Amino acid sequence: RPDRLRSAIEQFCAEALQLDSLAPGVASSEELYRESANGRPVLFICTEGNAPTQVTDFARDKVGSGRYHELSLGGGQEEAAVATVKAAGEVGDFVFFKNLHLLTHILPQVEEYLNTAENLHPDFRLWLTTEAHPSIPKSLLKASAKVSMEADPGLKKNATRCIRAFPAPDGGVGDTEARLRFMAAYFHAEVSERVKFVPHGFVKAIEFNLSDLKASLMTVHTLIASRGEGADVDYDTLHGLLMNAIYGPRVEVAADLDVVEAYVKRAFTRDVFEGRDRIGAVQVPGLPYGGGGEGKEGGSDAATEVQIDALEVLPDEDTPALFSLPNSIGGLSQITDSAALAKKLRDLAVDAGAGDSDGLKEGLLRKLGPLFDMWEDMRSTEPPPRLEARGSDGGLSPLELFVNGEIAVAEALFRTIEGTLGKVKRSLYGADVLVSSSVKADSEALTKGVVPASWLKKWPDAEHEDSVVGFLKDAGRRHGFVMDWGRACGRGGVLDASISLRMLFRPRVFLSALRQEAARDLRAGMNELEPVSTFGRRLDTDCRVVAKLDGLFLRG
Repeated sequence: RPDRLRSAIEQFCAEALQLDSLAPGVASSEELYRESANGRPVLFICTEGNAPTQVTDFARDKVGSGRYHELSLGGGQEEAAVATVKAAGEVGDFVFFKNLHLLTHILPQVEEYLNTAENLHPDFRLWLTTEAHPSIPKSLLKASAKVSMEADPGLKKNATRCIRAFPAPDGGVGDTEARLRFMAAYFHAEVSERVKFVPHGFVKAIEFNLSDLKASLMTVHTLIASRGEGADVDYDTLHGLLMNAIYGPRVEVAADLDVVEAYVKRAFTRDVFEGRDRIGAVQVPGLPYGGGGEGKEGGSDAATEVQIDALEVLPDEDTPALFSLPNSIGGLSQITDSAALAKKLRDLAVDAGAGDSDGLKEGLLRKLGPLFDMWEDMRSTEPPPRLEARGSDGGLSPLELFVNGEIAVAEALFRTIEGTLGKVKRSLYGADVLVSSSVKADSEALTKGVVPASWLKKWPDAEHEDSVVGFLKDAGRRHGFVMDWGRACGRGGVLDASISLRMLFRPRVFLSALRQEAARDLRAGMNELEPVSTFGRRLDTDCRVVAKLDGLFLRG
């Protein structure tokens, strides 16, 4: 059950680690500041598109712009980086280094200073961002407060993170801006979480990040400031700015752009703002975000908690219905994730088995032996059929040409498979280690269980790119069907028997050939034809080209 693999592994890991959930809690910048110390840095371990964009504003508010030092690390900045740490350590300034993984060789000097400095100011703070990198010392990892910057799993956690990441200014904001800030945070979390349902939620993955939300909040603030607190919101302008300047430019596919625009227009409306309608499953809370609104008590922290409390109606685990998607999408999404997870596990198994040449050969033989045996049972020595012209015009019809082409594709694919497996097998049983780069690449692909690139070139529409066993089984079934069909066509007509489209290597080409054949029969242009079909009844058509098809799936 590949549609249950991800959830089963998550449940197993949570039970093994004695955790309620593998999803971490959401920590604010203020909480991280209290947890850090002058000798204990904060290390943000980031994934792509998930950098801590709120640190700059927080640090400037906390210590002032004059005592905040930010540096994006790179080549040629070694001396400047170390000097900044030492100078800030003496006076108690706040240092924020980005992209530590690009300049890891300065870390021994930084660690030595933190561990040995006698005059380290108690207010000194060192915060760092990095991607996962093997050169980061274990001692720094142990000494640091580590924060994993990943997309929060689930709409509820993501929306909570968005609200906490950008608290209102100390002076607070009014009720209008407060509601719009909540709407912007929820909208951002909603489109970000929908990405996990690619290719069903979106056609192509989109990298939304917190900088988009920050730009949205700045846009909201500017619009409110230009019209005044309490004035009607210009929703058309807000829609246009969000689509044309912030979220829209990140979208590459036109269909995805329509989805994002639909979310924008659903989230930012007068009915949602005034509480007559919900944004997704949540009703916008009516309290101001900060201390600037009339009747507000408790300041911006209290208002933040009120907005987070409004998210409690959301489930802890997302369902497709939460994003207006059919429930079946959940299973399809898990199948996609399971295929990627299985590939990673195979990669780990290969890496763990690497060693000397003899051990490598032995390991490859152990893994690939069943594959060689499977191929021996599949390969055929019988010569392939070939249709010859039988008509008075001396030529082949479009469908007969397709059959010959399909036989040629099947034979070319089998020759490629035979050549690859033969070379790999000879290199493993021979005296030499794998010396050919192409043979080595094919061996690595086969050992990981994925299909070699040379095979996919011969069959670009294969359904089992990530499973070499599935690929071989499918190729064997289709090869056998095509050869039997070719021999049957030699004795009768191409369309005499039912044709299973899922047993062809090029089903789209077959449908095109069928249309060409019908156009010849009707003496009409192909663009003048339209398909006519029936289930069991006689076709209402003058065309003599009638195909009985199996395996034609319609979606829409």
